[in-house]
This record gives sequence, structure tokens and C-alpha cells, in this order.
Amino acid sequence: MILKEYIKSFLKNRKYMLFLILTMVFAYGCYFTYDSIHIDDTAMGRYYVDGWMLRQGRWGIYVLTNLFHMTEYRPFIHKFCTMGSLFFACLLLCSILKRASGNKIKDNLLTAFSCLFVTYSMINEILFYVGSQWSSTIDYVFTAGAVWLLLKEEKRIWDWILAVLSLSFGISLYEVSASVYIVLVVIVLLIKNHYQEEELRSIKDSVRQGLPLAGVLVCAVIWQTLIAYMFLAVSGLSSTLRIGDSLWISGNPINVLKTFISQMVTVYGIHAIFYLPVAELLAAGICNLIFFIHALWKRKWNRAFLWMILGIGSLSMSLIAGAPAYYRAGQQVFSIYTAFLFCVILFLISENKRSRWINLAYLGIAYLIICQCVDLNKWEYVNYLIDQEEQRVAVTIGNKLEQEYDLTKPVVFVGKYRFSNNIRKYTHVKEGSSKDLLAKKMMNQVPFPVGYRDVYIDDYGYKYVELHNSILAWGVSAFGEVNTEILNYFGMLGYELKQGTLEMYQEGVNLAWDMPAYPQLGYIRDCGDYILVNFGE
Repeated sequence: MILKEYIKSFLKNRKYMLFLILTMVFAYGCYFTYDSIHIDDTAMGRYYVDGWMLRQGRWGIYVLTNLFHMTEYRPFIHKFCTMGSLFFACLLLCSILKRASGNKIKDNLLTAFSCLFVTYSMINEILFYVGSQWSSTIDYVFTAGAVWLLLKEEKRIWDWILAVLSLSFGISLYEVSASVYIVLVVIVLLIKNHYQEEELRSIKDSVRQGLPLAGVLVCAVIWQTLIAYMFLAVSGLSSTLRIGDSLWISGNPINVLKTFISQMVTVYGIHAIFYLPVAELLAAGICNLIFFIHALWKRKWNRAFLWMILGIGSLSMSLIAGAPAYYRAGQQVFSIYTAFLFCVILFLISENKRSRWINLAYLGIAYLIICQCVDLNKWEYVNYLIDQEEQRVAVTIGNKLEQEYDLTKPVVFVGKYRFSNNIRKYTHVKEGSSKDLLAKKMMNQVPFPVGYRDVYIDDYGYKYVELHNSILAWGVSAFGEVNTEILNYFGMLGYELKQGTLEMYQEGVNLAWDMPAYPQLGYIRDCGDYILVNFGE
């Protein structure tokens, strides 16, 4: 069967389509309902007109955004393309799984996989707040497309070339596509090992089939890099990509290792107590480990080898960077990884032939999908609350500046805006609560470098999500500049404020020590040459 026939078979499967569409509406209806200013929106010109995406090597999203003239704002079509590409990627992934099994995998399993995949709620980290929308879903399509081309029984030279080009474009949209490719390839080999064991009897067979696929990844990375530098050469921009960006190279390896282990334990362990997608990831990782140990116990060396590579592949970006980050190092790959592991458990139960346990297993998966949908709705609501709060703060300050101060002078913002407790109650565990005490007790067992615990603990309590940060706080010194992005934000709300100099900012930081902080009376001061606004610390 060709890809078109696989896609058509899913589109004609009423049960599959009904569950998938209803699930996506339930999960992302709020995504279309609420319209908020994202943290990247103030810098659209910087990223897509001034070429900062090119400097980061992400030439694919630079080309797409400029091609469709979406460099000034994010129109509805941006969200529509995001959901459309996520939907199509789901069909592509299911086609790959079905073909890898020799069309033996059951549609019920693929339905469960699809609904788990599209609703994995860690996607909120990048989709709802950062605003890097279609680059975080379209890259699924190109990465899965590359794997599909490599599944052909008789591959022509053009299939290899197209696979390299497709994967390289996916990586140019978002570099975590490389991890998605690794995990997807290993999943294909695991499925073949089960359904078509004659093809993969030994580790040697897996290596024989896997090496050409690894070669495609290497070629794709090289080609993507060459294209990125070609764009830079034509545009005259300098690259911001450096080998030293990896923390393993930038610091003392022993200290980096200690910090890395501490972060991994916290981010992928302790956070699981409070954050649903991390709890699912941890559960999937434990299952992965159990399957690996079981394969070793049964002396199925090839299967054990593949389970090991799957676990490593899911964390590959974190391992390379020397630091975990949900939205940079794994958010996209974790959705495939967790959905696959849970479906393996579902498959093992269904193979038991006991209908009572099968029905309970499907009920459990249905409950998990609903929880993921609810979690997605929660984080979009939190993003809406954040947007409303920050707009109220900006309008209050903007009106006061217009009414009481001479705006022919530059306005300098200093300090760091903190969300109200109404926001932080969603992103933190309140200090003194039983959960907060549990988290801190567990953190005390982790060998953090001195002062590093402050990354996760503030005056409200224990913070367990990475993003959902403040535009007002970020914009004060984003990109190492004086107020550029916060002034852009005020400009989006209709306030035209002049930018101050570095000298004004440095002087303002010193003056702010003796000033009240927003919203206390006196948080704005006329300093002669400029107006100072203090958010406090």
C-alpha cells in the first residue's frame, strides 16, 4: 500500500476519526477560543525580519513564516495550520506503525495511540505560552515523512535523498526533530521485532537495518547545517550556534555532571508529583526499564538493545545539551514516547485474552486521555489569566505615565515583575503545604550546587513548570538589551514610549534600591533625563 491508501483508510474509519476529532476539539477548543499575546510576539520582527531564526539555524520556520507573510502577528491561520499539521502528523505516525507491523496492528491500539499523542499536555510549554506554534507540529510531518520513505521495501536513490531533505527540513524547523526521528526509528524496529521477527533476530540485524537510517540522520544534520550557513552567508548575518553551547564543554565536566544529575532528578522525577505530563513520562520510563530488564532476563538481546536505545533516544537532546528542558529538549519526542509505551502495555493486556482486564485497560487509557485534555485546558486558561493580568499592569502603568509624566523623555524599566498569587497558585506548590514540604524534603536529598535550588523555589513555594513566565519580567533585559521587548509590548497596547540608554538603565538599577516597587505609591520617578519605573525584585 502507498501512503495515500493508508491515509484514506484512516479517514474512512469512522470510529477512529470520531474519537480523534472529538479528542482534539475537547483538548484544543480553548486554544482557538482564547487569544493571548505570547512571549515571542513582541519579537516577531527580530526573529523573522531581522533573521534571528536564521542565526539559530532554524531556516525552515524563517522561510515558512516569510513565505506566508506572518512576520508581524499570528493570525488565525497560524493556529489552524498548527492543529492541521498535528492532525496530519497523527495519521502519518499511525500509517508508519501499521506498515511496520505488516498491517497486523489493531485499529483500537492505533486509536489509543493517536488520542494519547495529540493530547500529551506538555505541548502547552511551547504551544500556549511561547507561541512557537506551527514549527512545533509541522516538524512532526516532515520527520515522519522521512521515516515513511525509509520503510519502503525497495528504496530507490530518490527515496534516500527525499528522506534526507525531509528530515533536514524538520530539523530546521525545530532541532528536537532529530530526537523524534531516533525514537520513531527505534519504535519501528521494535514493532518489526515483534510482528516480523524473522527480519530482526539479532542485534546484528537491528544494526544492519539501523545504520543506514542513522546515516540518513547524519546526512540530514549536515545538509541542514550547510543550508543554514548558506542563508547566513547570503544575508550577512553571524551564527549564534556554537559547539560550546553544550554545558559539557562550557564548564568543569564534574560540576556540570553534578548539576545535570540534580536537574534530571528534579525535572523528570520530583516534578512528577505535581505535573501530569512528567508523571506520565516517568511512568513510561519505568515501563521502558522493565521491558529492558525483562528482555535481558529472557536473553532476547536484540529486543533489550532496542529498548535501551529507545530510552536513551528519548532523552538525547538533554544528554547532548547537558541540561533538561521540556520545551527545548523533549516536549515533542515525549508525546510519541509516552503514547507508544502506554500502548505497549495496552497491547500486552489485550494479548492476555481476558476481556475483563482488556475493558479496564481501555477505560484506564480513556481516563488518561481525558486527564490530558483537562490539563491542556487548564494551561491555556492559566495563559489567558497571565495575559489579562499583564495587560492590566501595563495599562495601569501606561495610563499613569501618559497622564502624569513628560513622555518626550525616555522611560526606563528596571526590576523583575512577579505574577500575583492568583497565577502562581497554578504554577507553584504553596510554601508550607504538605506537598511543598515533600518536594523540599526530596530536593534535600539531591546534590545541588550551592544556590541552585533557587531555580525551583521562590517566596511563594516550589515551582514545577518551566515556562509561563512574565513578558514584563523577560522584556526588561531580553536579548541583553535595555527594555526593547517590554517597550514593544507597551507599543502593542498603544503606548509609544522612548527607549533609554544603557547608562540610564544602570543608574536606574542603583536608584531602584531606595524606591518602592510596583504597585506601591512612588514606583515611578522622574529622574531628570528619563522616567524610571521600578518592578522591584
